[in-house]
Amino acid sequence: MRRAALAGLAASLAAVSVSVYAFAWRPVDGLFSPPRRAPGPTAIEHLREPGRVGLRIERISALDGQVPTLVVTADRLRRPGARGARLRQQLASQGVALAPYGQTVGNLVLLHGLGNRKENMLPIAERFAAAGFRVILPDLPGHGDSPRNHTEFGHDAFERSLPRRVLDDVSRQLKLAPQPAMLWGYSMGGAYAVHAAAEAPERWQAAVIVSSFDRLDQVVQAHLARQMGSLAGIYQPSAARLAHWLGSPDMDAVQPVALGERLTLPVMMIHGDSDTTIDQARGRALFDAIASPDKQWLTVPEAGHRNVLLTAMPVYARMSAWMLARIDTAHGAPR
Repeated sequence: MRRAALAGLAASLAAVSVSVYAFAWRPVDGLFSPPRRAPGPTAIEHLREPGRVGLRIERISALDGQVPTLVVTADRLRRPGARGARLRQQLASQGVALAPYGQTVGNLVLLHGLGNRKENMLPIAERFAAAGFRVILPDLPGHGDSPRNHTEFGHDAFERSLPRRVLDDVSRQLKLAPQPAMLWGYSMGGAYAVHAAAEAPERWQAAVIVSSFDRLDQVVQAHLARQMGSLAGIYQPSAARLAHWLGSPDMDAVQPVALGERLTLPVMMIHGDSDTTIDQARGRALFDAIASPDKQWLTVPEAGHRNVLLTAMPVYARMSAWMLARIDTAHGAPR
């Protein structure tokens, strides 16, 4: 009886342990292969009638179909939509000299966050296009229409070079004249931007990083700690190893903070002070490691992870003015 009881207890403990490991493993594995999200209603409206919001949208099959991409520009034959018009008014009130609507002063590669897709970034692209940028929206690996099955948060060789190579391919296919180029990345896209800027710093005039992080393992551990308490520190490392053994990328290798010394280009970082998905401290640790002599930190009060760009603070105007101020006139961009 005693042996049977001990065997039953051991089996119960094993079952609990397996359940806890599975609970810890799911968010780790889901980081690299999240469910594919469909385009939202606003994205569909933009694609159906881009002229209604003053845009031209072109589909590009970049890198031999490996990176489906949208290219968004302001349509000089139309007026800006409400988002673009408001941004231009805000910039004008700050004394920013804007090019005529529809004239581009530079390229902006816009890198979406985890679980998102290029189409759902169109309202953001609408604003930056109104400021004078040609906005390039790629589907990152493991997302949208990408044929790749998982992402490594910009860490591997293909992903590090993706923004640069997509920009080159778009420029070739559309026969674009050389213009200054910048990076913009949100959350996971911020990690891509850091890796891309470190991989080819000479190609980028500046980078804007929104709600991103220093080390992926720390973000995951904080997420698990909110759900598992003290057990997170016990199970998270093993769950990460299990996910890696089952085919997921190595989470511990995703450390944008390690590239900080190689980031000498201008960098602006933005984070909400109420972000519970990626704590502001994680973003601040990355910011502190960046070697650039021209870097700026912006805290958005009462903003979480999803609404950091949607508070009363005119964040789009702050970002746009900062980027426009760093357009290199030696490239021939009109100012």
